[in-house]
Amino acid sequence: MKNQKTLGIIIGAVAAIAACVGMIIFLVPGDNKGESKADNPEAAYNTKGKCKFYECLNALTNESTPEEVEKVIGFKPKSEIDEEKKTEKHTWVFDNKHTIVLNGSSYGGKRHTISIRIYDYDYDDIEQKGVKFDKVSEIKANINKGDGVSYEEFKEKMGGVDGVLIELGTTKKYEWRSTDSEGYMTGTFNSDGKCTFMSGMTY
Repeated sequence: MKNQKTLGIIIGAVAAIAACVGMIIFLVPGDNKGESKADNPEAAYNTKGKCKFYECLNALTNESTPEEVEKVIGFKPKSEIDEEKKTEKHTWVFDNKHTIVLNGSSYGGKRHTISIRIYDYDYDDIEQKGVKFDKVSEIKANINKGDGVSYEEFKEKMGGVDGVLIELGTTKKYEWRSTDSEGYMTGTFNSDGKCTFMSGMTY
């Protein structure tokens, strides 16, 4: 009789736990295609400046001056200027894991922006739901033909999800990371909007 009561208590406890788990699963909202952790507006690095960290480069060009970048981002950078080498480096620190860097130089009596890029970031932050790597070989084959691949074609083969713009210069570099698969893929696009170089690792 005692064993039957004990068994009844155990069964009841298991049922209660299962019911709670079911409610937790039911209450967790689903992800939208293309949604990434970088879209979180509550993240501290997204609230420091005028733009969200991973969206700032979208409002800039490879010709943006340090002053123009500062206006877009919304706060002053840490600047390192070498008068002898005629180089300058401006770093916008959103926090110790998220920075944007502009590298420039002076020649011909003018200042020139060489590149603006996301210098520090957590790889997990830019993982996006919907990114797929199963057509990477098709992109590579088209690039090897010498014609290049347009951004829209590259995006379509990556699951229809936009890449995160991580570097601006004479070219544009985008990166794709997936919440469902390990690895990453980057595409570098020239001034004609064609990807002529890609790199990454999937497994």
